[in-house]
Amino acid sequence: MAASEANVVPNGTYPDILQTAVDDPAIKPDRNGYRSFYVSDAVFARFRAAVHWTSRRPEIADRVHDNMSVAVEEFMRETAARLESEFNDGKFFPPTPKQVRRVRKPRG
Repeated sequence: MAASEANVVPNGTYPDILQTAVDDPAIKPDRNGYRSFYVSDAVFARFRAAVHWTSRRPEIADRVHDNMSVAVEEFMRETAARLESEFNDGKFFPPTPKQVRRVRKPRG
C-alpha cells in the first residue's frame, strides 16, 4: 500500500493534508494552464471544425462555445459535477495520490 493510501480514512479523504482535489496549493482557481491529452485525430478534427464553424454563426452565438478551450472547460466542469453528484454525495472528490505525494514532499 502506498504511503498516501495509508492515510485515507473510510470516506476517502486525507484528513491530515488535503480534503479535496482543489485544496492542493498548486491549484489556482482563476488560473488557466496548458494541459496535454491524447485524443484520436478524427475526434479532434471534428470537434475543432464544429467549434470553429458554429462559433461564427451569430444566430446561435448564445448556444455554442467561443473556442475549443471554453468548450473543453465546460465539458470538464459538467462531467466533474455529474460524477461528484452520482458517486460522491455531490462533494468534490479527495485529491489524487499524486497530489498528496507532491504536497507531502519535503522542501529543501
